[in-house]
Amino acid sequence: MTELQSEILNRTFWACFVMDRLVFCGKPQPLTLPLHSVDVHWPVGQRDFAFGQTTSRIYPNVEHSKVIDHAKYHDLDRVYTLIVQGYDVWSKILQWIAGGGRRRPSTRQQVEWRDRQDTSIRFPDTALEVHASLGQAHCFAYLNLIYHLCRLFLGREYIPFLPTPTSQPSGPVDPPLLAQEAPSGWWEERACELFASSAHITDILRRLDAAATPFFTPFSGFCAFSAATMNANVLYFPRMNLGRSTTAAADFNADRAYLDRFRTQWAIGARWWTAIETTQRLYERAGRDQNKFIGKTRTDFLALEAIINHSASSFPSEDETDTHMEPRDHLRDLPATPRSSSVNEGLATLAGNHSVSGAMSVRNSTQVQPQIQSQLDTALYYDGNGNEWNAIWPLWEDQIGIAFASDHAPWDYAANSASML
Repeated sequence: MTELQSEILNRTFWACFVMDRLVFCGKPQPLTLPLHSVDVHWPVGQRDFAFGQTTSRIYPNVEHSKVIDHAKYHDLDRVYTLIVQGYDVWSKILQWIAGGGRRRPSTRQQVEWRDRQDTSIRFPDTALEVHASLGQAHCFAYLNLIYHLCRLFLGREYIPFLPTPTSQPSGPVDPPLLAQEAPSGWWEERACELFASSAHITDILRRLDAAATPFFTPFSGFCAFSAATMNANVLYFPRMNLGRSTTAAADFNADRAYLDRFRTQWAIGARWWTAIETTQRLYERAGRDQNKFIGKTRTDFLALEAIINHSASSFPSEDETDTHMEPRDHLRDLPATPRSSSVNEGLATLAGNHSVSGAMSVRNSTQVQPQIQSQLDTALYYDGNGNEWNAIWPLWEDQIGIAFASDHAPWDYAANSASML
């Protein structure tokens, strides 16, 4: 086997490693490829790969008694190593959130990972256009989207889910509260980091478009979706960042425009689009009618928070879906969404005697698709009382087997997963 063939196998392994993190979603289950058990060297640099040579091999773990990666990264030659490491950090943050979030000791792995990256490969320290001129726009974007998404997820865990128009940066207002008072200015700095990261994600995707290198993968779509949640938050509650987010309106509109295009290419985009529309309506109404929303916390919006966090492993219980808001008039008579352990079961109920499973034929899928979609548009996002805030939401992993492919065939996750890398 040649050096090049060996490195192709190596990159194939790390691609599987990344996929393992992408489908993990913070669920309480072990990873298929835990890093501590990996005895495979990190991907070699771009130059070595291009010339089919290996000048050095660096391994993840000290227990294998090989060279360990403590290097400082000054350029994007070994960007695939950084991206793989970044996805591993992100999966641990998802696991931290799903396992209790601020109830558990905080994590700083994303800081350690970022500290080893030179400013020349960090956004916004270095403009994306510089790397676009070198043909490295997507590598640079991936690296920085991962970092800012990690920082967004960590920061969002501590702020109030539903602020008031006068709310200023502070810690959680619903249990679990923090045991100690934060030092002066600490929450202001955290708010600045959180909302800066959401703005940076939007700016990266916007600059990719401007550089004629548009980016439409499920991960970039999820980044836009996550950024939109925080850009909408600070748009309607500007005091949460002390009025510093002066581009919030433009950023939120850019996120919506991106997701509008994204949903024409990926089925999951339609779900994120609807979640953003619902979140925007919630913030708009909360800002306009404070009395109706006063005293409400995360526990009043568990289903909506679950899709925003993208880490729920089950649907909300009956107790979690109590109606807290007055339904809009034209939603009062909507049928109840079937409660089931999976979206596929719910779709089968909606479709009557038709089967909507992974084994469904293309012919049956074509017959059932219009019927399902028309009911999904009106029913899937609301509980039986027409309450859009505590609805049942299909998550990323629940798209498997749903007949949303463009040719009306059941969505094949495995067949479409390669483009996620």
